[in-house]
Amino acid sequence: MLVELLMVTAEAARAETTQCCGPYVRLQWVCDIYEQRCQARHWIAAACAFLFHLLGCTFFANKSATHIHVVLLEAFRDLSQTGRYAWGVTALVHMYDHLNDASISTSRQLGGYITLLQCWIYEHFPLVTESTADSNYDEDSPCACRWIATKKIVKSIRTPTYRERLDRLRIPDACWIPYGEHRPVRDFHMISCYSGLLRWGPVAVYYRPERVMRQFGYTQTIPAPPADS
Repeated sequence: MLVELLMVTAEAARAETTQCCGPYVRLQWVCDIYEQRCQARHWIAAACAFLFHLLGCTFFANKSATHIHVVLLEAFRDLSQTGRYAWGVTALVHMYDHLNDASISTSRQLGGYITLLQCWIYEHFPLVTESTADSNYDEDSPCACRWIATKKIVKSIRTPTYRERLDRLRIPDACWIPYGEHRPVRDFHMISCYSGLLRWGPVAVYYRPERVMRQFGYTQTIPAPPADS
């Protein structure tokens, strides 16, 4: 995809993903590609690079995020369709698909771009992991921008410590409705209560909001049994 859609050489694509230790590219690298394509008047590739960089900067990235997953470039293969995409669905499907893999007992890693999950944990479980809130944050910005997390902080906590903290959690330790102050800026839309399959390309995942109704400010009832795959 990097070679085909951004017009970089195979060697440059390999070098970048090798430096990022996986199927990721740096946002600054994408920005440089955009400028190069503009200078060369390769406008289609420049548009792909611009939208790819914009997606990484505004939709997925928080203050500490500097990389974006290459698979998201697939969304810009046909530029005439990009304005019709439900980008929230794209983000959820991509993250849920990797969470499905990570839930298998033999899995040892979680793939994908998990900034949304990381910030969700900070919002809902403040006692599980250390996090630093940005003192300059205002509610007009995306929720993910509230948090400053460095690799040094994340890697300093060992897995057994996380498990101990999770085991000690009680109901009052969870923040069930963390977005109250954000609601005047970003309204809650009833479409968020949709329950069923979400799809992006060939990947389909189950979206079951009835299992976390407290998060939406509603009373939690006993949810339906898990759907048959």
